[in-house]
Amino acid sequence: MLSSEQQTLEMIAQGARLCDVLDRLCRTVDALVPGVISTLLLATPDGKHLELGAGPRFPAVLKSGTFPRVIGPGSCSCGTAAFLKQRVIVSDITTDSKWPDHYRTQAASHGLRASWSEPLISQDGAVVGVLTLYYTAPRIAEKSNLELIETAAHLALIAIQLDRSRKTLEEQETRFRDQQKLAEDELRAYEQAVEGLEEMIVVVDRDYRYLLANRTFLKMRNQTREQVVGRLARDVLNQGVFDETIKPRLDECFRGAIVRYEMKYTYPDIGERDVAISYFPIEGVNGIDRAACIFSDITERKRAEARQRETEERFRLLADSAPVMIWMVGSDGQPIYFNQSWRDFTGRPLEDELQFGWATITHPDDLERCLRIANKGFASKRPFSKECRLRRHDGEYRWILDIGVPRFLPDGAFTGFIGSCVDVTDQKLAQEALSHINRRLITAQEDERAWIARELHDDIHQRVGLLAMQLDRMRQILPSSMAEWERETASASAQVIELGKDIQALSYRLHSPKLQYLGLATAASAFCREFSDREQADVDFHSENVPKDLPADSSLCLFRVLQEALQNALKHSGSREFQVSLKARSNEVELTVRDTGIGFRPEEAIQGPGLGLISMNERVSSLGGLLSVDSILRHGTTVRARVPIGLPPRTPRA
Repeated sequence: MLSSEQQTLEMIAQGARLCDVLDRLCRTVDALVPGVISTLLLATPDGKHLELGAGPRFPAVLKSGTFPRVIGPGSCSCGTAAFLKQRVIVSDITTDSKWPDHYRTQAASHGLRASWSEPLISQDGAVVGVLTLYYTAPRIAEKSNLELIETAAHLALIAIQLDRSRKTLEEQETRFRDQQKLAEDELRAYEQAVEGLEEMIVVVDRDYRYLLANRTFLKMRNQTREQVVGRLARDVLNQGVFDETIKPRLDECFRGAIVRYEMKYTYPDIGERDVAISYFPIEGVNGIDRAACIFSDITERKRAEARQRETEERFRLLADSAPVMIWMVGSDGQPIYFNQSWRDFTGRPLEDELQFGWATITHPDDLERCLRIANKGFASKRPFSKECRLRRHDGEYRWILDIGVPRFLPDGAFTGFIGSCVDVTDQKLAQEALSHINRRLITAQEDERAWIARELHDDIHQRVGLLAMQLDRMRQILPSSMAEWERETASASAQVIELGKDIQALSYRLHSPKLQYLGLATAASAFCREFSDREQADVDFHSENVPKDLPADSSLCLFRVLQEALQNALKHSGSREFQVSLKARSNEVELTVRDTGIGFRPEEAIQGPGLGLISMNERVSSLGGLLSVDSILRHGTTVRARVPIGLPPRTPRA
């Protein structure tokens, strides 16, 4: 952009036509930013419309139907910017209300998707034009492109004001017809163009003599035009500052370079100020013979930057005293800060943390997952959280809960992420202890059930059988004349036999001997048949490749889940048809219980008073397995339990 600025200023200084200057400026912007189409619009004399001044790449078919454009709210980004007298960023034309429907449709059909408009405002507050950048894809504001549009708009403003001044001179030329007078008027017009600008502007020749000085420059120095114009710079300024700082940079400018720098300068009345200085070479007939010097007072900006640095320092002091680990990354994803708690945890200095980051201390088993979560959050600019193991300074891996949130400036610009980390290893260990207690409770419950089953089967059931046999003998030895007695004893015998069956079934439900001696598949099949007979239901059971010698805890877990799932389905689904599948794979056994009933909401069932889903989930989780419940209202429910084969129960690893 530097060479383009120089060429544009040269065109302005050499008096090129405004249309040529604006066209050259648009072509420069189009070349610097891929996918951009720039236009420069000029305000009509009545200040109510915008006309196309330049736009070499703007679609020709849109020009006649789009311009002149009314200045007002809701008149696309350019008309709105001129009306509001402020920059308007439309990131997506197709969704922004500033674009009327007919203009939006036309723009989108010709590949225009985003528009950024910068009003060109003269010193007296009038809008003289608008610079608009159209993008072929939706585009949010970016610092580099905003700087570009500001620079281009500033150049366009100078060109337009100079053009208006030149038009005034041309009108005067027709009246006076005097070449010498015309030259004087052109000089006055150039001076007038820069006279009202906020920047301090002077022009010096190769002898460092002031040829022009605008009002702002004279006011800052509290000098008259006669005290400056025509005099040497070293006589007007501090000679030491001129020789050491200003002259070497002016010499660089006279060699063809655009020079920019900042310095502190002490003015006679207002004291020391921070000044941003730019030198632009101006080429005459015999080469570069002048330099346009622009001075901007940036004292307030520097003070604001100092306040910002002070705020950041206070934040760092606060963050370093926080009991949690805090990290920050920039908009490029690179780390920019780790607080003292983080550095105490890792035992590394800040320089090493900024160079290596958290990836080098993340447990290898967690690294890929954590990178995926962090990258997804960074790409979407949305908060994320993850649990991973980080290596402490003593070499021990600790479980860390990491929460990251995006950071934005007041204008919406994304600046990166800030995150906090908490050591949750002790919580993990507490959860494991609780899980271990739960497993012990379940084991105790199963031991009690086995004892009850043995008592019912080996004692009560045998005694009831003997009673039935005794009653039957009584019926056989009585005379036939006692018909009523026979009926009573027969009825009692039948009831006792039925009682024995019920007690046996209860024993089977509490503890299945088939599960212990014949394996899970046989026990599950027998239970499904018994369930069907008892409840008058249709249970379709199917098993594949289930080994007989499954670990006892795995078999018992799946058998209890089967019992609970069928009982729940019978009670709540409203259906009497069920499908049960038991399949073994290389490293797990999967149980599926499906019904076609009314369905339910699992989250509401978990919050209810029952323990069915909770106990099933605890059984499966204690073996390192996974329980899932898929249910859709009026479309049935599927309960699926997966239990690993030959793996120990899960334990958190520190």
